[in-house]
Amino acid sequence: MDKENKVILISSVLFLISIMATFLIIKNPDNNQYTTVLSSSQNANENPSNQNNTHEQSSEQKVITELLNSTSSTYGNRELKKYSIVKEQGEFKLVTLEIYSEKIKSTYDSYAILRNNSVITGVNDRKSPDALKSIGVPADIINEYKRNQSDV
Repeated sequence: MDKENKVILISSVLFLISIMATFLIIKNPDNNQYTTVLSSSQNANENPSNQNNTHEQSSEQKVITELLNSTSSTYGNRELKKYSIVKEQGEFKLVTLEIYSEKIKSTYDSYAILRNNSVITGVNDRKSPDALKSIGVPADIINEYKRNQSDV
């Protein structure tokens, strides 16, 4: 092989290696780099092994699902389709729920306030702002809850 062919071969190999290195760096960024923005919204009926749930979120969903199932004789069969955290302050969370009702054959949004994996208000009942204040719910969460309830 003459010198010119060796230079072309070496240049081609170096070019392919640099393309591969660039691809690997872009495909697998450092652990401290973020590549996507994720929502806290999640579908409730997906397989839990496919989700990056925290234990707390799935236990909250379980509590809400049990509450929906426990009142099926009164409200008909309902299924939690989607669960999203709207606001979180201390031990309180305001969540939005997308619920499918067999009775009306449609989905609807509902808001609930949770405290330590238990539902304070929402889903089946509505407490007044004064009642929520008396149990220590922060004013920001109460105001957001009232605003979202009036958006219907």
